[in-house]
Amino acid sequence: MLCLTAGQAGILIWNSVSFQALCGIVYIYDKARLLRFWFGLKPIVLFFKPETVEVVLSSNALLEKTFVYEFLAPWFKQGLITSSGLKWKKRRRLLTPAFHFRILDNFLPVIDSHARYLADKLRGEVGSASFDLVPYITLCSLDILCETAMGKYVGAQKRDTPYVKALNAASHLFGTRFMKPWLWPEFIFSMTSEGRTFKECTNAMDAFTRSVIRERKTYIMSELKSGVGMEEAFSTDNFGAKRKKAFLDLLLSEHLSDPKFTEEDITEEVNTFMFAPNFLSKTTSS
Repeated sequence: MLCLTAGQAGILIWNSVSFQALCGIVYIYDKARLLRFWFGLKPIVLFFKPETVEVVLSSNALLEKTFVYEFLAPWFKQGLITSSGLKWKKRRRLLTPAFHFRILDNFLPVIDSHARYLADKLRGEVGSASFDLVPYITLCSLDILCETAMGKYVGAQKRDTPYVKALNAASHLFGTRFMKPWLWPEFIFSMTSEGRTFKECTNAMDAFTRSVIRERKTYIMSELKSGVGMEEAFSTDNFGAKRKKAFLDLLLSEHLSDPKFTEEDITEEVNTFMFAPNFLSKTTSS
């Protein structure tokens, strides 16, 4: 027998009602497949016609982000998710090679290691009447992200770290704020307990990211000064052991080649790519 808490039952009911409402909207507007409605004080345009979707997604002009991304601006500043226009194009051009399948293939051992640990943890739930899968998936994705994006092992699946706590809390508050239109204005949100907590979390994560960047840059610079080539310097960790080039290394390499790409820019992108996949894995697994 499946036992649900009051919170889980509420979420299940909400999702069921939302799904039914969405099905009704699709049925009513099936001919035009286009409608506008108001969510709080914001007009929302919903379209589900393939030809319309293609026009929007393939456009080089429609690059402005929706208002929701403004909620992340204090955290990501002008990272790839929150930037637009010329800056977004430059960042997109710079970062696209970092996700080439050959680079991602290099991290398969890292992904495999953390996935196997996840599988071992899930075996402990075998026989349970029910359990929440989301925390397991979230922590596994965090382990993978920290090691592939920052080259930093945090052991999120094994222990509760301040960075993991802050990231989970900030992600939750972002979703909570979206569902409460009265918290959309920044000046109101910043005065609430949620807003203050969000700021504390983002400051903590920002400080952690900056410390990792400084530590890695210091090591790379010391290696270069000793006569080691750039490729060789990036192929070892801060203790000299061989490792794969992390996302942070690719950004640092660009920074050392082009000083216009600053440490602030690196921080923006690392913070962005720590949040986005983690939030996506959490929402999709929910």
